[in-house]
Amino acid sequence: MVDLETDQVLYAREADTVRVPASNTKMFTTAAAIDILEPDARVETEIWAGTAPDGSGIVAGDLHLVGHHDFSWSTDFYGSARAPLDRIAQELFDLGVRRISGDVVARGEFCYEGQSLGTYSAPAHRGTASVRFRDALVAVGIPVDGAAASSADFDPPGGSVELMRWLSPPMTSMAVPVNVRSHNEDADVLLRHLGYRTGGASTYASGGQQIVDWMGSLPTDNSEAVWNDGSGLDHGNRTSPRNIVDLLRFMQQGAAADRWVRSMAIAGVRGTLASRMTGGDTQGRFWGKTGTLPSIGVVSLSGILFHRYDGRRYAISILFNGVPNVTSARSVQNQLVEAVAVDLHGVGSRPSAPVLSLATGAASDVVELEWTEVPGADGYALWVSPDGESWSLQDLSLIHI
Repeated sequence: MVDLETDQVLYAREADTVRVPASNTKMFTTAAAIDILEPDARVETEIWAGTAPDGSGIVAGDLHLVGHHDFSWSTDFYGSARAPLDRIAQELFDLGVRRISGDVVARGEFCYEGQSLGTYSAPAHRGTASVRFRDALVAVGIPVDGAAASSADFDPPGGSVELMRWLSPPMTSMAVPVNVRSHNEDADVLLRHLGYRTGGASTYASGGQQIVDWMGSLPTDNSEAVWNDGSGLDHGNRTSPRNIVDLLRFMQQGAAADRWVRSMAIAGVRGTLASRMTGGDTQGRFWGKTGTLPSIGVVSLSGILFHRYDGRRYAISILFNGVPNVTSARSVQNQLVEAVAVDLHGVGSRPSAPVLSLATGAASDVVELEWTEVPGADGYALWVSPDGESWSLQDLSLIHI
């Protein structure tokens, strides 16, 4: 437990011992992808044809849907999982395509309507994407003479013609279901994408090596860290609480700090933390990631506490391995976070909260505020946000009476 404003360690016990992190793995997967590929990076899907459409709009040969790990094809992002394919089909129709004389071939890798608790299967998702794409083409008025087929090859056949490209949402948006819902398939596909983009191979080994290499830029000893997948389902993954706190510190100092943190579950509000830490000092104030592997007694919790009283950020990582009761372990973790949340750091008593009585726009760039006086207070802190979503000490104004 570390004060991110001062780097003061509030508490540490076996902080350098590597343990199985379970789904805390996803924090590294999303952070590395956002930092290496950039926050606004998008995953591309290409559509290639064996030949360009002729004067009648007929593609003589196969139509190739080439995927590079877009896992947004789900109701987490669209009204239906097929919505992106329907839009691609419509755009092809608008480009003048009227018939496919060959097969529809899904190539590369996809994650179509991935299951949060599922285990990723590239052939299964590739096959589903092929069938659904063929359905989308037919629905928009482009009949397909051939069948739905698939190939693991990321490259279209030689001589093919590219017709268009489809872009996923930005990387920071893609991270939301991974961290909020703890989506296993999405996380594993993201790791494979990272391995493909930066390591040249769509494998867990390649993606895991990219994370280990990237961790070298963090101010932490990651010599014992092991990453065998992106989701944390693998029992062989290893990291330490200090590694995770250093990750939180590193990401809080980067340009995408707020965007990455906003991809996390929130205590008492959403995701895997929606029913935990619902008291006034923690609800909406602890943003983080859970992790559970009941079969081997792994319960993990890491994230940032935005302190209600002192305005500071506290990085917290608690990794339990070998616990006999998951529910009890979570309760202990909740109590540890709550102990930091209620700590007044030596202040004798809490002041009462001021009550806002007036907020009005006095001019185009001026807002007038009035609030009730707090007995005994000699100053107030006014938090200012540039976007209404993120708040930092750098934007804090101190008002003295």
